Amino acid sequence: MKKIASLVIIAALVWFLFCVFTVSHGSTTQDPEPHVNPFGLSDYTNPNAYVLGFKYDGYTDKALTVIQIRPYNTVLVHDEMLVFCGDVTSRFTGKTGTLAITYHRVAHRLVGNLACHDLVSVFEISEASEVQP
Repeated sequence: MKKIASLVIIAALVWFLFCVFTVSHGSTTQDPEPHVNPFGLSDYTNPNAYVLGFKYDGYTDKALTVIQIRPYNTVLVHDEMLVFCGDVTSRFTGKTGTLAITYHRVAHRLVGNLACHDLVSVFEISEASEVQP
């Protein structure tokens, strides 16, 4: 009786290992399937961050540029400091008023111990194009 019980246990263990190795395998050559949400659309994460506001102050040391922005429609004492890689002051030259600033959300480099973002674009928003309530 003990022989039969041990054979059943060994057979179950072999069957379990067989199932594990045939079902759970990885492939390095096949492209992964795109992630699809419940609506049937593929998932997308926007890599950009946006700020709409007024340039208040800024400085550069050629390795990075720090721009102080007062975001649109916030209290006057609130400001944000954006740190960009390299000297990007030329992208802000001559632009006044409301600015739309686009930059990469993830900081890709460190300058010293300070993470800096890659600047994508700076647009000046004219009063004629602003939405009126």
